Amino acid sequence: MHKHNLTFRYIKLMIGLFICSIGINLFLYCNLGMNPWNVFNQGLSIHLPITLGQASQIVGILIITICIFFKIYPGFATILNMFFIGFFIDIISNLNIISVPQTLVGKIAMCLGGLLVLSLGMFVYITQELGAGPRDGLILAITQRTRFNIGIVKNAIEITVVIVGVLLGGKFGIGTIIASLLGGPVLQTIFKIFKVNPKELKQETIIDVCNKLKAKA
Repeated sequence: MHKHNLTFRYIKLMIGLFICSIGINLFLYCNLGMNPWNVFNQGLSIHLPITLGQASQIVGILIITICIFFKIYPGFATILNMFFIGFFIDIISNLNIISVPQTLVGKIAMCLGGLLVLSLGMFVYITQELGAGPRDGLILAITQRTRFNIGIVKNAIEITVVIVGVLLGGKFGIGTIIASLLGGPVLQTIFKIFKVNPKELKQETIIDVCNKLKAKA
């Protein structure tokens, strides 16, 4: 799919991860509830002496472990996603550059903006085919193994995650509902706008890279 060299693809990957982190922080500061995965991450941070970003990293490790068990192997980008999204979340949050809206309209606008930014970031790094992020790798794996589209799969997983997160004490609100119901369709729409079929994406795993290196040796 790609005509660009590997270095440029990794640059785009990192840009995508940073965009995702901005979207997550918009959810955090709109005060209408976190986006689905971060309801869960926030719930963990309540019970453990860790930040939201660190909780994201820990959950990423757990998901990668589960995926490997089901023979869904990570790529180098999966590892970068696991570390850098959590890192960028904490960096942006500590800079205090995002203001909390004072009106409900402003909060809803920030929430919708966060959803759009997060989905765009996901699209940017997923389409580099260097290995999807832990959560998105799980979504892609299920999408490619079922007749369901990526939007339906994403919604089903995230609704489940929200329920567990709320039980742990994560912040739930109208923003969470918006993200749970619209997250899948928004991501699916972005794929359609750019005329990319997620079922045709071939994510490169660490094993694939090792095999290529062996073949060249």
